[in-house]
Amino acid sequence: MRLLTLNALVSTSSALTYPSLASDVVFHVSNFTAFMADPYVDGAQSNLTFHVTDIRPDYFAEVDCIVPNTYFNLHAISALFDVCGPRELDFSYSYGEKGLTVRRGWRVNG
Repeated sequence: MRLLTLNALVSTSSALTYPSLASDVVFHVSNFTAFMADPYVDGAQSNLTFHVTDIRPDYFAEVDCIVPNTYFNLHAISALFDVCGPRELDFSYSYGEKGLTVRRGWRVNG
């Protein structure tokens, strides 16, 4: 069994460049823990948790992202983007061989 506690590499992606360039947006990821269970150990389960914050003053939001205990491989179940936290905050993540990617839909305060 492996326990991974890492500083997560966070990247952003979007086809839009409004209100700022994707390279200008930084999310703060904390409390990242990924446990990858050995598939050959009977009953072992994997899980993934982290906290993400959009620290931009006009778009501030934070959520906890959790993949509860599962018998499936984390990379297999987290390879496609999955919603994280309340849907209205529009955070999603992907976790795979290359690490963690977090993205958020663009927000315009009205």
